Amino acid sequence: MTVTHVWFGSDERPLAGHYHLPVSGRVRGAVVLCPAMGVEAAAAAPSMQLLAEMLVSEGLAVLRFDYDGTGDSAGDDLDDARVEAWRSSIAAAIDFLRTSGHAWVGSVGLRLGATLLADTLGRSVSADAAVLWDPCTSGRVFLREQQLLLRVLSGEELPDDGRRYGPGVTYTEETMAALSALSLKDSLSEIGGATLLITREGQRDAAALAESGARPGFTSREVTGQIELVGVEPAQAQIPMSTLDLITEWLSSLAPDDLRESEAPAPGRAVVGRTAAGELLVEYPLSIGADDMFAVCTEPVSHQRPLSVIFLNAGMLDHVGPSRLWVELSRRWAALGFRCFRFDLSGIGESAPLEGMTERITRSVQSLREVVEVVDFVSADDPAEVLLMGLCSGAYQAMEVALTGRVRAVFLVNPDFRASPLESTQAGESLLKREVAESPKKWYTRLEQLHFLWPVARHLPDVVWRIVNSLGLGTSRANTLVRLGEANVDAFVVSDSDQAESYARGRKARLRRLSSQGALTFAHIDPLDHTVFGPLARHSVSNTLTSQLVERFGTGPGASELATPPRTSGEQ
Repeated sequence: MTVTHVWFGSDERPLAGHYHLPVSGRVRGAVVLCPAMGVEAAAAAPSMQLLAEMLVSEGLAVLRFDYDGTGDSAGDDLDDARVEAWRSSIAAAIDFLRTSGHAWVGSVGLRLGATLLADTLGRSVSADAAVLWDPCTSGRVFLREQQLLLRVLSGEELPDDGRRYGPGVTYTEETMAALSALSLKDSLSEIGGATLLITREGQRDAAALAESGARPGFTSREVTGQIELVGVEPAQAQIPMSTLDLITEWLSSLAPDDLRESEAPAPGRAVVGRTAAGELLVEYPLSIGADDMFAVCTEPVSHQRPLSVIFLNAGMLDHVGPSRLWVELSRRWAALGFRCFRFDLSGIGESAPLEGMTERITRSVQSLREVVEVVDFVSADDPAEVLLMGLCSGAYQAMEVALTGRVRAVFLVNPDFRASPLESTQAGESLLKREVAESPKKWYTRLEQLHFLWPVARHLPDVVWRIVNSLGLGTSRANTLVRLGEANVDAFVVSDSDQAESYARGRKARLRRLSSQGALTFAHIDPLDHTVFGPLARHSVSNTLTSQLVERFGTGPGASELATPPRTSGEQ
């Protein structure tokens, strides 16, 4: 199978997609996959990729894509006419497959993607077959579920500004009104062609939905595993193999038998924005290193700064970043003159797993080697001109690589200092030696689990914590930060106040001196959920990181004319 990153739709609002083809290039037809929205899309991404592979094995080409204002596509969630833009994205994806020579086109939509697909096919767009996979019964229900989910994941007090918020996504009043008008029951009766409705086990309105769509060519099935797929955080999502088998078999049975030649278009470049001065910002895909890691480069056409920024995966999240933050920052910083790269480690996002890789370990020695490969690729001309940007495990990787002396700066958000398992390195692999990873002794881990002790522990003298850390940890967080501050690395750490206090235990005086010298800088944002799902935290993180970037490294020519920062909650 070959996978090609493609741009399609209009030149003014390019849509990003991934086009899958059998190696032979001969196919029976094609299928477009319409993803879920927000955190549900992130959780289901591995399942959608596997579904694409299964369909290709049946002789079908597949297009996975990002709606306008989501993923790698142009725009953001505060643009006008979001629901119409999402419908137009589905229509453009189907048209892309038609104009690529596919006479038979099937479609699959998941969650809100299924609701949007049904609404789109009920209008002027047609597909030969449609799978509506666990669709939201209405846009109103979707909005309510997303707001409840955000409260659970972020704990942030949401602004009362007339908008709705989901994990990492803002829905304006206009978007809310358009979503609230969506009704799956109304759309089902308007769809033409073969339709498979997949509802989750025990869904109360499943029978009523099936009745509203009843006609020749309509099939309804109930499946299990949907809560485990889209009702959990992305790292805990489980792939529902029986559902993927059902979808693959159903679409394959409807596709024609005759094979036709098909070619993938060239990847190309896309204009994804401009500065206020009119400078074009372009994006294009790359393949990096011996492991063919997928990457996207965002850069201004001219006026580049020498410093390049590399965004690292946050846990199992792909190169889009937590709540799409890496896309926002890479385009915002490219407008300031910086060249930005966001990429996927092997086995995450668009980078294929390595041979024999059965699970994704984001803090493995293998991951560190791949980060080094990306740094070497980006900084071939000047190794000193790289900034690593990471959250959680990405921040851990950034610290490990920074202590090898290979980068100029690291920006760390909610850094995680622990790695498991701690693989032993082979002789001669000093570059990959663990420098940061905490490996706590059992008694220390048990002590941490006694949460009622920590309010008392905060008031212990720092010298006591220094002794505790030396006995319980091979490397403490505070010692790691001291080493970063004493090395020739410009380090900036963003966390909430509680985390910041835990980072400094045992070396508070030394860290204060390094901070006063400008060798190590801290910023506290309260509240700050770990994956930056909350809208206010996301806005604060974006602006804090951007201001630090400008303060440390300046801007490119004309960047002072850049438009105001991205809009967020409460802004009009």
